[in-house]
Amino acid sequence: MQIKEYIIDKYQQYRWRKDSLFAVLAGIATALTIYAGSAAVKRASGGKAIALLESTFPTTRFMAMGMMTASATILALMVTLLSFNNQTKNKTPQITLRRIRQIAFFDTLAFVLAIVFLSLHTWPLRELPIEDPETLTTIYHGVLLIAGLMAGLLVGVMSLLYFAVKEMIRNVE
Repeated sequence: MQIKEYIIDKYQQYRWRKDSLFAVLAGIATALTIYAGSAAVKRASGGKAIALLESTFPTTRFMAMGMMTASATILALMVTLLSFNNQTKNKTPQITLRRIRQIAFFDTLAFVLAIVFLSLHTWPLRELPIEDPETLTTIYHGVLLIAGLMAGLLVGVMSLLYFAVKEMIRNVE
């Protein structure tokens, strides 16, 4: 019986690595897709750079608020998931708990990043003492880079959550 448990444990570890790789690749693809649009804007003049930032800020602000909501909801759902799993007769495998711990870590990271990013939206763009168009273009690229990383992180968390739920359902069956 120990050999069977060993094989099952190794298979679950393999699935965890494979699922984590998929989540990382999905997150990177999402981040690159968002950042690709800003890469087209190499340099912008001072007025154009501020206009780009002002047009981007409402969208990225909405994205940060949505990400905060999604992250908090995911953490709440994970508590529900754990309580559901504790009510079943099956013992929760260690690999499933490791998956949940991993999701909780990255989800909390996404939540904190969204709060920090949202707080950066309080800067009054027209009042910043920046005259150099290169600096404004750099800020524009930085905003879109952070937005891409946030979106990629959330896609990764959602992928990991899907795989964890799938694993838990497989354990119940």
